[in-house]
Amino acid sequence: MRTTLAQPLDSAVLQPGLSSEPLRLRATRERTSVVITIDAEIAPHTSDWQRDGGRFAADRDLYGVTELGLRYQLDLIERHGVRAVVFLEALSAGVLGPDLLAEVVRLVRDRGHEVGLHIHTEWLVYYQRPLLDDRYGPNMSDFSEDDQVRLIDRGLENLFRAGAGPIAALRAGNAGASKATLRAARRSGIQIDSSYFAPHLNGVCRLPSDPALSHPVCLEGIIEVPITWFRDGLNRIRPAQLCACSIGEFEHILKDAWSRGWCVVTLLLHSFELVRRRLSEQPQKVMRLHDQRLLALCRMLAMNNDKFVSATFGELDPQTIVGEVAPGCLRSPLGQTIRRYCEQAAGRLW
Repeated sequence: MRTTLAQPLDSAVLQPGLSSEPLRLRATRERTSVVITIDAEIAPHTSDWQRDGGRFAADRDLYGVTELGLRYQLDLIERHGVRAVVFLEALSAGVLGPDLLAEVVRLVRDRGHEVGLHIHTEWLVYYQRPLLDDRYGPNMSDFSEDDQVRLIDRGLENLFRAGAGPIAALRAGNAGASKATLRAARRSGIQIDSSYFAPHLNGVCRLPSDPALSHPVCLEGIIEVPITWFRDGLNRIRPAQLCACSIGEFEHILKDAWSRGWCVVTLLLHSFELVRRRLSEQPQKVMRLHDQRLLALCRMLAMNNDKFVSATFGELDPQTIVGEVAPGCLRSPLGQTIRRYCEQAAGRLW
């Protein structure tokens, strides 16, 4: 049974170039929307979930046994006037039961953040009643479009039963999306996909790579909002992700995006990214470097509220986020790259 939790966008809205003026001209008058996204998931291949029905896995991967999980992250960003989109893995509810998912949905919604749909197809092999008969795979792109519609609909149904409201955005687990994923999302009533992860292009991420997408575009009838990426001082692609980007790089690329007139920047972290995850028998280790990065990022956004505004996907105006933009990707200088290497070396000693 189809559970549609979001209305498809009007086809006129989805035409590229409808913005009344090029985005590059708006930098002096408008702020760049910064969407902080948090992937909150329990992974079946890294968690001892079968022992206790996922309770320890949830405490470790979602909440952080060290108390530096999702609750702490939301506390921190809220103190700085920031909101988040929390992509909740929803297929796991078909194995672990609905209670854990309902618990985290309440946490996110009660605090005023947005729930997005996250799907890890690795859970399918653990279903007592196969969802797709004998068809399995680690990524959404391993399945046909029709099968992906069934996966998305099941995820939406699980979120609906867990108390989530309308769902605006999808993110495929492992960034393993294809164009068929976008078509399936549109058929299920989802307006936005944010699976585009440049470091995995031509690998598990099978979305267009020539040229690589930097800005929101209309693709297969919905809006694709890439996870922001940049080229560092060694010309390597780096995602704007907490574990992959120094605070100096965050500040540089955010201000560069604003100066270029970018309408949206999308940042990535995970609910477990402040903890070095270990098995239950071992003490969990705090990733102090990542904790400091998140704090510094939130402070930077708060101190530059003339340039940046916190936003969620459901708040974005599709008529303005898709349009003309200045060409080229973001770049960070070599000095910032060297600083990141030094930070990470020091972080291993903490």
